[in-house]
Amino acid sequence: IRKERLNTLQPTGFNSIFSDMVRPFQQMFQSANQSLKSSDMLKEARLRIMDSDVVGAKLGRPLQVSAPFSQSSSMSSVNGKKASKVRARFQIGGPYGTGVATMDSVDGEIRSLVVDINGSTVRVGPRQKGKKKNVVEAEILEE
Repeated sequence: IRKERLNTLQPTGFNSIFSDMVRPFQQMFQSANQSLKSSDMLKEARLRIMDSDVVGAKLGRPLQVSAPFSQSSSMSSVNGKKASKVRARFQIGGPYGTGVATMDSVDGEIRSLVVDINGSTVRVGPRQKGKKKNVVEAEILEE
């Protein structure tokens, strides 16, 4: 009976044991990597909002962007293709009022960034590379 029972047990190989030991660490590193991406996305969203002429005109300058008051993230895998999604909401304010920004990103890329200000929605696009701010230089000459 003992020999028959031993033969019916499924052998667990080194690969099975090793993958079970490594899985928690993989999940931990994936979570840490997602947190870094999320942090980078929030920085990019802040920069886009600060550079937005429309948001600046509605709220005034200087703009202040707070830390997220709501943030969620998820990872999915469909047919072996993994995707990570992050959604964050944070408050922004200026001398003329306040608004709430909502950022949605997929795989480390901002897909949507909108700011709600007094019932109107402002879509904030990508930052303009090489965008020049109006800079006035003045030199005072005394006679």
